[in-house]
Amino acid sequence: MPETLNCFPLTVYKDQLGLSEAYRRELGQKIIETSEANPLADGEDHPWTGDLQGHDLFHLDPLTANLFGLLKTSVTTYVFALGMDPARFQYHCTRSWGTVSLLGEHIPVHNHSQSHISAVYYPVKPEGAGNLILHNRNPPNEFAPGLFGAHASERGYVQELTDFNTMSATMAAAEDDLIIFPSKQLHGTEVSEADSPRISIAVDIVVTLKGESGGEYSMPDLTLWRDLETFD
Repeated sequence: MPETLNCFPLTVYKDQLGLSEAYRRELGQKIIETSEANPLADGEDHPWTGDLQGHDLFHLDPLTANLFGLLKTSVTTYVFALGMDPARFQYHCTRSWGTVSLLGEHIPVHNHSQSHISAVYYPVKPEGAGNLILHNRNPPNEFAPGLFGAHASERGYVQELTDFNTMSATMAAAEDDLIIFPSKQLHGTEVSEADSPRISIAVDIVVTLKGESGGEYSMPDLTLWRDLETFD
């Protein structure tokens, strides 16, 4: 019998953290206050993102302790789901920041190539505020360049949009949702159609080996690093 075999899946982790509404509102208010104190330049009409405004260390704010206290469990669960041994690695939060998206705004396609694992948490997400979109500019099944693009659908080459021929995947999310994916993955957001702001928290994580070195494709434990300035 003929078979159709699907290979090379992208695995995305999603869960609700169970943080209280009061705490989520407190996180959201802190991000709003930071955005108002550090506004976009005149003429800029894109979402406010803390990393581009010099506020990318939200994990050092004591207010975020409850959030990041739960993040490690989620990250290790994600790594375990990939068939890896989470205990062999250390997970270093290097950057984190809030984002504020208003009516009609969206975050364009990008990735976090300086990092290994990225996460986004939604303390405030009103109905219609737009979801995360994952993008694939080189779909494995696209046997001719551009065949899965919008023009191909318009001409009827693509009869039905499926997981086998799509160049994007929408990750529906609600308040208190956490989504984790590889940092190299291209992503953006839908346009917000909500009258009130969508507030999210982005997190970048660098992974190193735990208590060892010698892994050709993994960075050694941080304790084995040495700043060049310490050499005479």
